Amino acid sequence: MKKLLLICILLVLVLLGCAREAAAPAAEAAPTAVAVTMAPVTAAPTAVPEQQISIDVSLQATDTPAPLDSPTPAPTPSPTATPEAAPTPFSLVVIPDTQALAYHHPEAFPLLRDWIEGHREDDNILGILHTGDMVDNGFKDWEWDNIAPLLEAAHDGVFLLPVAGNHDMGTTAKSYSAYLKQPFLDAYPAEQRFEGGKMLYRVLSAGGQDMLLLGVGWDSYLSNDAKRWLDQVMTEHGSMPCILITHGFLRSNGTYIRGVDQLIARYPAIRLVICGHARAYQTRVFSYDDDGDGIAERTVNVLMLNMQDRKDYAFRLLTFDPSTRSIHVSTWMLDGSPAKEIPDAGPVSFTLERAY
Repeated sequence: MKKLLLICILLVLVLLGCAREAAAPAAEAAPTAVAVTMAPVTAAPTAVPEQQISIDVSLQATDTPAPLDSPTPAPTPSPTATPEAAPTPFSLVVIPDTQALAYHHPEAFPLLRDWIEGHREDDNILGILHTGDMVDNGFKDWEWDNIAPLLEAAHDGVFLLPVAGNHDMGTTAKSYSAYLKQPFLDAYPAEQRFEGGKMLYRVLSAGGQDMLLLGVGWDSYLSNDAKRWLDQVMTEHGSMPCILITHGFLRSNGTYIRGVDQLIARYPAIRLVICGHARAYQTRVFSYDDDGDGIAERTVNVLMLNMQDRKDYAFRLLTFDPSTRSIHVSTWMLDGSPAKEIPDAGPVSFTLERAY
């Protein structure tokens, strides 16, 4: 009986303890490490954040961005730069003293005209330079009539730049009056002529560059008025290379007549001189110290040609290469054949390097 009573008491105590544990708040358990197993690749996909679109700042306000599901367009490649074309070479024909032809052989002038006409396209002939003594006596009208076929070659963009020689001023009169009446001078505006045409100039634009062509007739540059006119022309056009066309300068033995050399020294733009008057041909190079430092920095090529008899008359073609600034000089006979060299006179055809 006592034993049974003791068991009942113990049972009551156990029940009372359980009731108190259920009513009391649970004590905060100490954190324990939890092992996490990564989901395999085949697990359900997780949410993808919204795609961000970056717009190039070069787009204009009117540009519409491509839809989100459209592929990004490939950038338009920049166009390949086209190489700049090389400047086109061009040519000038040099006609020296035609005085004997005008007097004795007028049939020569159609030959000169036809040669120029036949070569103007292939050689890109832009002009004709006559170095004077166009006729034997400037006061004989029939001699001017004889050279008319040559003057006919100056058309359709081919110009004539003439200078007066001593024979154009008359064998005894020594006057410009007859020469200045010639109609070919009317191609030049009054502001491009000194005293009606004793000197004249033109600007040749060719090969991507401007060039000054300055014609100085026989003894026309000696007066003070002439010097002032030349100073003005060279001041206005001094940035261009200049070709000086005159009648007499070099002699047959290579020496020169005083006077023209002072013009060349005075104007640094002059790079080439073309003349006639003396017989045969000569080529010389002059050097000039333009800045006074004792070192010659400018070279001037001087070309003289005067083979005026019908049997051996010669003229020249100057071909300018703007890429190299070279001038190829070729010399031709009336029958269209290349001229032959004169013994001990040097080459009759050649190339001047860096000549302008």
